[in-house]
Formats: sequence, structure tokens, C-alpha cells
Amino acid sequence: MLFLVLTLWNAAGAAPARVVILNSYGRGFEPYNSFSEDFRTELATQFAQPLEFHDVALESTRLQGGASERLLVQYVNTLFSGQKLDLVVLVGAPAVRFALRHRDELFTGTPMLLSCIDQRDFRRAAFTTNDAVVSVEFQGKLFLKSILQVLPDTTNIAVVVGDSPVEKFWQNELRPEFEPFGNRVNSIWFNKLSFSEMLKRSAHLPPHSVILYLLLYVDADGIPYTQDEALVQLHEVANAPIFGFHDSQMGYGVVGGPLMAVKELSQNSVDVALRILHGEQPGSIKTPVQRQGKPVYDWRELQRWQIDEARLPAGSTILFRQPTSWQMYGGYVIGTLALFGFAAILISLLFLNLMKRRRAERAARESEERLSLAAGAANIGMWMRNVSRDQTWASPNWRRIFGFSADERLCFQKIQQRVHPDDREMVARAMEHAVSHRTDYSAEYRVTLPDGSVRWIDSRGRLYSEKDGKTERIGGVSIDITERKLAEAEVRELQKQLARASRVSIMGQLATSIAHELNQPLGAILLNAEAAGLLLNQKPLPLGELRETLKDICKDDQRAGEVIRRMRALLLQHDFERQPLEVNPLAEEVLRLINGDAASRSIEITTRLSPQLPIVQGDRVHLQQVLLNLIMNAMEAVSRQPPERRRLTVSTSLTTDDAVEMTVSDSGPGIEPASLPHLFEPFFTTKKSGIGMGLSIADKIVKAHHGRIWADNLSAGGAVFHIVLPVDKGRQ
Repeated sequence: MLFLVLTLWNAAGAAPARVVILNSYGRGFEPYNSFSEDFRTELATQFAQPLEFHDVALESTRLQGGASERLLVQYVNTLFSGQKLDLVVLVGAPAVRFALRHRDELFTGTPMLLSCIDQRDFRRAAFTTNDAVVSVEFQGKLFLKSILQVLPDTTNIAVVVGDSPVEKFWQNELRPEFEPFGNRVNSIWFNKLSFSEMLKRSAHLPPHSVILYLLLYVDADGIPYTQDEALVQLHEVANAPIFGFHDSQMGYGVVGGPLMAVKELSQNSVDVALRILHGEQPGSIKTPVQRQGKPVYDWRELQRWQIDEARLPAGSTILFRQPTSWQMYGGYVIGTLALFGFAAILISLLFLNLMKRRRAERAARESEERLSLAAGAANIGMWMRNVSRDQTWASPNWRRIFGFSADERLCFQKIQQRVHPDDREMVARAMEHAVSHRTDYSAEYRVTLPDGSVRWIDSRGRLYSEKDGKTERIGGVSIDITERKLAEAEVRELQKQLARASRVSIMGQLATSIAHELNQPLGAILLNAEAAGLLLNQKPLPLGELRETLKDICKDDQRAGEVIRRMRALLLQHDFERQPLEVNPLAEEVLRLINGDAASRSIEITTRLSPQLPIVQGDRVHLQQVLLNLIMNAMEAVSRQPPERRRLTVSTSLTTDDAVEMTVSDSGPGIEPASLPHLFEPFFTTKKSGIGMGLSIADKIVKAHHGRIWADNLSAGGAVFHIVLPVDKGRQ
């Protein structure tokens, strides 16, 4: 299996340097994934000229040579045929072997940088003057010594390793390094087990055992795994501490030790790549072999397995250390003591002011009256419910809001009868939850007054309990929010009308494109109808040709009808409707609308639609409006460029946090940095004739889909707009 991720920076002037990164494994395989990301970022940052990266990942766990490798060679050869490559970076041993086997066919004369390979794996490899090597050396003895230093009572070491060719190589290399420790520990190799069997064995290891996580690409059943995923699952069930080999595993459950520093390895490789790109002969560049770095440990794992920090090697670094109890709660202790001191002073003051009680009571009554007046002015009603007796006290203003008389006895059931039938169950659940979970009460609902009028109410309350726990009460306030609700509904209606007006405006701008798209099928219908008329005059009748002509007329009629359907969908009044959507067909439908307009302006539109994207929940028309608005803006931005630079790209992809992203990028002049924070504000515009509502409406539509929208400037010129929408979890 092969997947290609292409990132392209276009810069004015000199052609960019082309760098191919050939990875041994797919995304998610550590430490290669971390290495590749760091390498790409640092090289692009440190190289002064434009770079064009091509990432090719070999799924080496599934590639077993023969026909599958031949197909891969043909694909890579087709991919880079006729292109001048400035550097090929090989990441990991399988990628190196593949490239060396097919160098003459794929990368003749191209400098190569071989990285992330152990020097013992290529002791007999025939490197040329066009090859630079950044190698590492894993010392198994050093790992074992560090384990026995921190856990001297260890008697069993379970080695988690898979059964692929590369894993078999490392078994053969490391088993001899384990032999000198054979009189002290028993080595248990998991290479002949399925991953599920590994998990079972790891959960029931004997006392004084440790787990050494070597590699797990393919288990004995031939099933491939990603490193982090397998390590996390192992950590969840293991009854013994886990040790690893490289620092990208830190935070996923390994205790630590003298780990290989992946970031240092990527930086060393970047240094060599820069020298090659600046013209040095690769074979003349010599770098020292990188070995394990200074010991680093996870504080959480040390605590979990009760490992004494005094046993760690000198100079060890401890990560994820949590603050001590005093650091966490010392402030609270001091505050509590201060509170007690304050309470003592307060009691003394109360004793001294005992004679002033009557004046304080009078002041309290006055304060209560002021509070009542303030509540009335703010249209706030106060209430208190005795839960055990189901009795409710309410202020006069509360009774007025709910339509109860001053002397009417109140209980929860009676109050519920005033609640709108559609909201009663929600109010009951909110009250029950507050009582059962001893939390605050909050509900926003409608009430129907005796005269038939409906009011909106916002109620908030808090649970109070006596010491014996038998007279629980909920006290709170209720506010009449009817006017606010009516205003919100009016705003929503105005927003809906404004969104439709925006769609109509966009369709007006696309009139030429739509006319062009309609003229094609209508013209074809006319020509075919005339042809059918001529065929009807022939004797005998050519029935076969007539059928084909009628089929063409039907097909072109359907094309014209589809254009009209898309126009009607965007122009008609439309309520927000959520439904399962695929973003690729949605984007393709928008692109069909604007193709004619783009062609008339000599604008080249490129699509990069990622296949098999997950489903999202959304409103098709509203999302099409957002994408159409962004594309129209991008076309306007590039229309003043020379014809050869009038380009824009529409892309879809899956983000690292499992969301779907759509982007629209252009080769225009970009966006003023001072304008970027204000682009989505209402009435903000950078156009002379704009009113500043298009992007504001787009922002509200995307947020209504629980998504995000933002814009950036591209380093090579132009701008890119991003739309990220959450995946429909129920349809994954």
C-alpha cells in the first residue's frame, strides 16, 4: 500500500529545490513519523530558498517484494519521471534497501541522504560518493544495565517485538547482547505471539518482571500496528513497568532510560541535507554515529511502580513531575488558617456589637425592602422550595410573572401545570438532577398564563441542606426573558434573510457562468432535435440512430435541469437543516457552478480532494454558500494577477484530530496582516465596493456547524482560508 502526501510552496523567481522523503512506514509509525515532521519543518525553516517536498511512504509491513514491489517501483518512476530531484532522503532501513536496489531506475545521479538506520544494519552496504549517511547505534547492553540499575530485583524481561523481516533482524542483533545477563534475568520473547496474546501475557507476568518494548510493526498473525497505539494498549493492561528505546515514546507509558533522541537525530540530518543542497559532495560529509542520550524518566511511571529516584543514573532528567501536596494545597492551608483567624476576630466584634442588634435588624429590614424593590424593577422573582414537604414560597413579583394570586398555595406539581407542555419534562429533569446530584438548578422554559399568553422564563437555584440532612431546600430566582427571546428570534430571521441575500448576490455574480453552463445542454438539445427531424424524413426510418439521438436529448435535458436545481437550492428561502454530508461531492457541485466564470477570467482551478473522508453533519446549501463565497473572493484576488499566476486550489483532507478540513488557497497579493484579525467581523471589508457581510455570514454558518474558519497568508504569496468541521461520530 502506498500513499502520497504532497506539500508545494510556489515562490516567484527561481524554481524551488525538490526534496523527496522516502519513509519506510506509513503515518503513525514511531520514531519515523516524529523524525519526518521535525526534519521537514527544520529544513524548510533553515534553507533560504524555496523548497518543494514530496513525501512517499512505503508500507513496508505489507510490502513483501515481488510483484508488489515492482508495482511500487513503476509508481514512483511515473511520479518523478522527467523531474529534476535535488535530494532524496531515505528514512529507516527498509526505505534505504528499496532505494539502493532500484537506484539506477529511480534516482540516477540524485544525491541521497540515508538516515534513521543502525550502522550494524548496513555494515556491508555499497555506498557511493553520492550517498551521505546519518546513522545510529542502539546498545542493548546499555538498556539492560539501566533497567537493572533502577530495578535490581528484576528476574524476567518480556521483550515485545513483532515478526516482520526488520523485527527479525533486530531479534538476531540483540539476542547476543542479552546473553551476558542470562544468569541474572530470564528473557521472554513475544515475537511468535499475536498482539492480543501479548496483551494477555503482559497482564499476568510473574513478580519482579519488566517489559522491554522493542518494535511492533507486524505481529505473528501478520496484522500491522502503529507504535503509539500498540504501546498505549499495552500500558493499559501491563502489570509490570515498560521500558522503551527512543524519546518519542515518552508520555505513552514507558518508564524511561538512556533513550535515542529523535529530535537531535532529525537536526543532525537537516545539517547534512543543507550541506548537500548547498553543493557539497554527499560522500565527503562524515557525521559521528549517534548513540543513546542522557537518561530521561517519566515521574508518573516512577511513582506507579515505586521506583526510588535515588537509583536513577546521575544527571537524569525527570519529566511530568507533579507538584507536592504543599505546593498544591499550601495556599489553601494558609488561607484556611487566615480564615479561622478572621472568624475569631469576627466573633469578638459580634460580641462587642451585641447591643447594636436592634439597629442591625432595622437595617436588615430596610435592605430587604430595597432588594425587593430592585427585584421588581429588574422583573426578577424570588422563590424557595422545601423539597421534602413539596412547599414553595414565592415573592409577589414571582407570582405576578407566573400568574398566581398572592394567597394561592404553591407546590411543584401546580407550578408545572403553568409550564408549557413541551418543556415540562425538561424542567422536571433539571429539578430532579439538582436534588439527586446536589448541584445547582438551571432551566430556561416557557410558561402559559391563564389569559393564554406565553412567556419565556430563566430560572436558577441552589440546593441548601440542614445539618441533619432532612429539610433540604432549593432557593433561587426567576427572570422574565420574553423580550430577549423575541429579539433573538428576530435576529435569527434577519440573519437568515441576510444569508439568502448573500446567496442571491453571489448567483448574480455567477450569471455569465450559469448562462454558459445552461447554453451547452440547451444547444445540444436543439442540434439533436434538428437531427431527429432530418432522420424522420429518411426511408426506411433509421430507428437505431433515432433512439441514440433521443437518449442524447434526454441526457442534455437532465444536465440543464441539474443546473437549474442547483440554482434553485441556493436562491430559495432555506431553513437550517442538518443531514449527513460528504464534503467532496459538495465541493465538486460548487466548482461546477463557477467553472464557466473561472474560464472566462483565465483562472486555473486545481482540486486536491482526499478520498474516503468521513461523513459530517451539516446543511448542504449553507456550507455550499460558505465555500462559494471563499472561491469567489479568491477569484477576485487573482484576477488582477498576470494570466500565468491566476491560480487557486480547493482541497479537502482529514486533520490530525479527526476532523474534516476544506481549504481555498490563491496566488493573489495576500491579506494585510493588520486585517487578518478582523476579516470575519460584520461590516469589515477590504474591497472598495464591499459591504463586509460575506465572511461574517460564513463565520456564523461554520460556527453553527460547531466548526472553525480562519485565514492565513502563504509564505510564497497569496492567502489560504480554512474550514474545519467535526466528523459525524455516529457514522464512523
